[in-house]
Amino acid sequence: MKTKRNPLLNKFKYRNLLIGLLLCLFPLNCTFKDSLVYNKFLMYISFSYKNLNFELENINSTRKTLLPKSEIDLNILSYNLFLYSKEDIYFGYWEEEKRAELLGKSKFTKNQDVIVLSRVFDTNARNTLLDNLNLEYPDQTDVIGKTKYGWDQTLGDFRQQINNGGVVILSKWPIQEKIQYIFKNHGCGNDTFYNKGFAYVKIKKGSQIIHIVGTDTQSEDSTCSDLGANARINQLTEIKKFIDSKRISNKEIVLIAGALNVDKSNQSEYKNMLNILEVNEPNYAGIPFTWDTKKTRSLLIIISITPGTRPQITGNIYSFPKITFNFRFGRI
Repeated sequence: MKTKRNPLLNKFKYRNLLIGLLLCLFPLNCTFKDSLVYNKFLMYISFSYKNLNFELENINSTRKTLLPKSEIDLNILSYNLFLYSKEDIYFGYWEEEKRAELLGKSKFTKNQDVIVLSRVFDTNARNTLLDNLNLEYPDQTDVIGKTKYGWDQTLGDFRQQINNGGVVILSKWPIQEKIQYIFKNHGCGNDTFYNKGFAYVKIKKGSQIIHIVGTDTQSEDSTCSDLGANARINQLTEIKKFIDSKRISNKEIVLIAGALNVDKSNQSEYKNMLNILEVNEPNYAGIPFTWDTKKTRSLLIIISITPGTRPQITGNIYSFPKITFNFRFGRI
């Protein structure tokens, strides 16, 4: 299929948002270094029928896809909040409730269309945050892995009497369908104590149907024999099989958001992830990967799929037919 490269019609500029919180976003890498200093990122995406902009500082990528002719803009915030419960002996001590209160009042959570939250395990902190965001985002899923009530379907291997999976999706627009899927591969290490998986929602804004999968896959864990790599592969395969089973029209966009927990510097696993999900690698720009919280750019948060097609790469173009994607990562 031939594609035409379209110029960007709009560019969105971001103001630096200063928040006195110890928050992090680890879309593709949740390895914690000795200092336990967490990188802070904001993911913001703008869609239209002629361009699709992923704006995060220092990353650039372009790809194109087919959309209906009617104009549609979509802003998505995806955030790994690291809100562990106090019962978690490893991570449950980061002032979860205080951070949730401040986060719910922060400017960057405003004026989005969809918010995908991951690692919102703590009940009190999660309820505080969701209550503060409810007025602007009235359509909300429950956290995955907590209960089967309120979901259109529960798939995978739901386990009773275990910690929830920490993923929630909020929408300004009507959620037409919501499914929770608990991974059949429950992972290894600390992750085995959680009902990890993904939330799937189908939303409608204007005339456009958009499918979103919000997930948090197996974290890198030193107690796993392979640091969790095999579990992640199996979980990514489960995501792909689910998307295929939905038989989504190739005129509709599918987005995978959240914490994919794949280290881009591990090229074998990284490329394997792209192959499993049947997407091509974006064109990255900027400095190489780093743990410097001011410079980190080697993380990927969202993958877009046009069902029924495999994206074709041309030179440095990460291309689907007829839509341009730009990726940049930046601090909040």
